[in-house]
Amino acid sequence: MVIGMQQFLAEHPTKNIWQGAFIERMDYAYAAADVVISRSGACTVSELCLVAKPTIFVPSPNVAEDHQTKNAMALVEKGAAEIVRDAEAVARGMREAVALAADGECLATLRRNIEKLAIADSAERGARDRGLTQKYEVGWNENTRIYTSSALEVSA
Repeated sequence: MVIGMQQFLAEHPTKNIWQGAFIERMDYAYAAADVVISRSGACTVSELCLVAKPTIFVPSPNVAEDHQTKNAMALVEKGAAEIVRDAEAVARGMREAVALAADGECLATLRRNIEKLAIADSAERGARDRGLTQKYEVGWNENTRIYTSSALEVSA
């Protein structure tokens, strides 16, 4: 049986934990979060590294070549995140998040390790590594409230 998100949230209330289907102001959410539970797409992983948030990744099983698991494991293997498989998320996700939020030492370790993986100028580096002359642009992402950068090929 498939149930809607609102029904699921109503049936699984949690004290002092916000649950929702969509967040319009990610800057506020990141600032308020002690622990993030998230899918592990490349852009999301990059953002979480930049904001240095302890994270429990729940990779989507419905993506090409299981790339979200690979993304998550790259951080897990460096002690920079934790992982809960999608099939176990309902049973374990919130329990793991509450336990992690209560463990100040583990939070600090995850925060330090994920921050080490942040690459703020990744687009510029990528263009330079390919020998491209570039025009560097910085843009404001209205959804995440984070500055993003892009390097545009001008000539090789």
